[in-house]
Amino acid sequence: MGSPVHRVSLGDTWSRQMHPDMESERYMQSFDVERLTNILDGGAQNTALRRKVESIIHSYPEFSRKDNYFMTQNERYKAAMRRAFHIRL
Repeated sequence: MGSPVHRVSLGDTWSRQMHPDMESERYMQSFDVERLTNILDGGAQNTALRRKVESIIHSYPEFSRKDNYFMTQNERYKAAMRRAFHIRL
């Protein structure tokens, strides 16, 4: 058989570490990130609106998917129904 599969978890401390070269390149972008975001969103007003909607959604615990992987199928269904109900309010 082949070598065993190693599963990577974002919770692992080593997976959060970044190579110094990668980290320095990440901070040396050759373009304005905010300007690109505005272009992709279709304008600065749309970016502001998207960010406002995201902040509202993240502030409600009903929209949290934190425990999604640990829920049964029935629990995920009930959580989805709660989210759908709160969206319609």
